[in-house]
Amino acid sequence: MSILDKIKLPIGSSKEELEQLSKDKLRPLFAHELFEVREEVYRDKGIDLIIELKYKGTYTNFRFLVQLKSTESKTANSDNSFSWQIDTSNIQYLLNGGLPAYYICYVKNTDTFYFRQLNEFVFEIKTKTSDWNNQDSHTLRMSNILSKNAISFIYDEVKNRCEKTREITEKLHLTKKENQINKISITSNYQITDETSIVDLIEKLGLSIINEGRSKEIVILSEKISNDIVSPLYNLTVGIAHYYTSNFFDSLGFFQKAKRQKDELPDSLCEHLEYFDAIVKYSTGYIQQEEYLQILHSLKDSKHLSYYTLLSDKNIN
Repeated sequence: MSILDKIKLPIGSSKEELEQLSKDKLRPLFAHELFEVREEVYRDKGIDLIIELKYKGTYTNFRFLVQLKSTESKTANSDNSFSWQIDTSNIQYLLNGGLPAYYICYVKNTDTFYFRQLNEFVFEIKTKTSDWNNQDSHTLRMSNILSKNAISFIYDEVKNRCEKTREITEKLHLTKKENQINKISITSNYQITDETSIVDLIEKLGLSIINEGRSKEIVILSEKISNDIVSPLYNLTVGIAHYYTSNFFDSLGFFQKAKRQKDELPDSLCEHLEYFDAIVKYSTGYIQQEEYLQILHSLKDSKHLSYYTLLSDKNIN
């Protein structure tokens, strides 16, 4: 008989052993060249692992959270998925972290891991129940096996999201001036556009894009930002784009804003502003033919507008 048979010791828990087994089996799936797996050991409130991405031998500080569930056995649903009950408080807790997060579940009798991305799960329960936060728990259904390809997918997904989050963070600080922050647009695939970048693009390339017959692209870009841009070159360019897409009244509004700072424009663009403003006003009835012709006459010697004024004269005659 061992001395250990005669003393009282802490009793082991099959649940704890299963949890440790699942962690031990999960770690090797995440190659150390690409991942640093860290266990959350201090007062765990619903996060089991924090995993950092590595990139070409460097640490990125791009991280994602893992809530790990495990069970001895599990009966599949009719669609071959498996179900777990997840506390609503745990869902909210993971969301509060602001990091990508995944539920990973281990079924011991098949030695299989399944996974699901947190935001995908949240979208599903929000679609089903608008007041989902008032429920104590929700059913998480999983069918995606945590294979080698799946882990590669997770790496790319986390990397892409964290790169865009970093870009957003940087832009929020760099574009802040006079207690205002430029609007930032984010598409479903994390493509980011901010006002400063759009204005810069339109100022540099807008007229060339219009000359290529792509005025609609300028209009679409301009719709992503606010209407208080004071740049006369920007407003002139967007106004011309609206003219060529037959949005005459929108065009007039941009020309009006451009005129407020037209002294900042070179003479050639001031002439363009006068010409396009006149033709839109004439087309919409704001000015009569006589006034329109007077404006054209004042611009007839412009080497920048000779082609436009010639066409306008032909159209009137």
